[in-house]
Amino acid sequence: MKANYNREIIDFYNHKISDQERRRSDQEKKEIEQVLAKLKESLQKEDKVLDLGCGNGAHVQRVLVEKQIDYLGVDFSWKQLEQALSKKPSSDYLLADFRQYENFPKPLKAILLKQVVQEIAKEELIPLFEKLLKLLDKDGLLFISFDQSRVLPGEPLLYQPHFNEIIELAEETGFKLNHLRYSKDEKAWALLLQCKSGTVL
Repeated sequence: MKANYNREIIDFYNHKISDQERRRSDQEKKEIEQVLAKLKESLQKEDKVLDLGCGNGAHVQRVLVEKQIDYLGVDFSWKQLEQALSKKPSSDYLLADFRQYENFPKPLKAILLKQVVQEIAKEELIPLFEKLLKLLDKDGLLFISFDQSRVLPGEPLLYQPHFNEIIELAEETGFKLNHLRYSKDEKAWALLLQCKSGTVL
């Protein structure tokens, strides 16, 4: 079942998404942008930032580019990374399934999971959070967001995540909530988590 789903989602992003666009409302965009701005404030030049499920990478890099960070985007879709390289050939990208890949650089200042958690089985989230916690420095940050309006027609989802559930799972593994924003209908949200041992921002 899981192997079939993984194949299905990879095929979707390799062959369909290039012909479709994600759209979102101004309100949904505002909530996510505010949390990204909070993350941006904490970054310094050459901080290591890992963008998991980066897609074409354009949006995150546009937000963070002036910080001159050490950026690595990771995605399992060759089509998405092909687009990423055409937009930002000077950046580093890795074709891999980040759930299995182990040789990430560390310590990291920030890890991003933007529009990704809905494609990860619930039982995989705690092991994933434990893995990411080990990659971050003591003041490291984990950005997670989901926007229902940006789910594409035909896009295979494992489930529709809610921020309360994600926060609870993350706190079990050693994170604490730093910042949270969500739309009125709670279908678009973004949160910033930090290591419990870190300094409050």
